[in-house]
Amino acid sequence: MDPFAPVLDPDARRGPAASRDPTLAAPRTVPGLPSHGALTDKTFQSFEDRERRKENAQRIQAMTAYERHQHFMSIHKSVYGGSVAQLPEPKTDLDILKQEYRFIRTAEDDAGADASWEKQMAQKYYNQLFREYCLGDFSRYKEGKVGLRWRTKEEVVSGKGQFSCGNLRCENKDSLQNFEVNFGYVEAGQKKNALVKITVCPKCAKKLHYRQRKESRRQAREEQRRAKEKKREKRKKRSRSYSSSSSSDSESSSDSVSSASSSSEKAKRKAKHKSKKVKTKDDS
Repeated sequence: MDPFAPVLDPDARRGPAASRDPTLAAPRTVPGLPSHGALTDKTFQSFEDRERRKENAQRIQAMTAYERHQHFMSIHKSVYGGSVAQLPEPKTDLDILKQEYRFIRTAEDDAGADASWEKQMAQKYYNQLFREYCLGDFSRYKEGKVGLRWRTKEEVVSGKGQFSCGNLRCENKDSLQNFEVNFGYVEAGQKKNALVKITVCPKCAKKLHYRQRKESRRQAREEQRRAKEKKREKRKKRSRSYSSSSSSDSESSSDSVSSASSSSEKAKRKAKHKSKKVKTKDDS
């Protein structure tokens, strides 16, 4: 029997209860389907099953290979039980590119590129970069950390980093300055240095040299502190020498006063002795 065939007497198909309840006798229709008749419950259920299968198929197709594998393994575990071995997280092309990327590639980095497709991919990406001017990330400049990278084709066409500020978050095009900086970075567990060029505005130039300026200010403050300490030591030495000279002067003055007092006492004694002698002569 065709489920989509028109139903002439819905009450006869639904039973005597449908004739007593008008809501049960109402035909069941679905939007989007041909309106040539009512649908039975069985037909409506089959339609819902088809829609559910379509949604599941679309959801599975949108998954990656690893997500699809995990999905089917979870279904297998729920049906048959047991444990499913957890596979390691697969590496995408972006993960491999981050692993094999080098800021400045050398002959050692390209060695064995014929046998390794990872190195070939990293070398191909490196050859597409424009390595004249750098672009910088100044979000952590107060920590003395600035991230630099080469420009892409779109950035070269727009003039980013050459005719506008090289800071990724700045679009200033006035009073630009070119700097050649010694970029120190850690790559593949090794510390490396490279001289690179970057174009920045005056505001971003302060951020670029924030650490050097902070270090120079610290050294200037340290020199001022040392100069003040030297002045204090000189003042202390002068005060000590002045106190010693004043004490010696006071000692010499006291010695002179005591010697003068003793000489005056001697003179008085002599005068008294002479006066006594004169009196004895007169008495005789």
